[in-house]
Amino acid sequence: MPRAAHLKLRIAITGSSGYLAQQLIKRLGSDPDVEWILGLDIRPRMAQVPCPASFLQFDLTAP
Repeated sequence: MPRAAHLKLRIAITGSSGYLAQQLIKRLGSDPDVEWILGLDIRPRMAQVPCPASFLQFDLTAP
């Protein structure tokens, strides 16, 4: 069911450089209900996504 224009999704994905996460990001990136994706991973970003997105490279387990 489509969401209202003001309720578009903003999604954060941890482990975003992995294969499964990359496939998920590609699929979410083509979804009109997704406004923005934030990728988080200790490894460098592997691919560009087809929607507005940001990527932060850091260790979530670091104090």
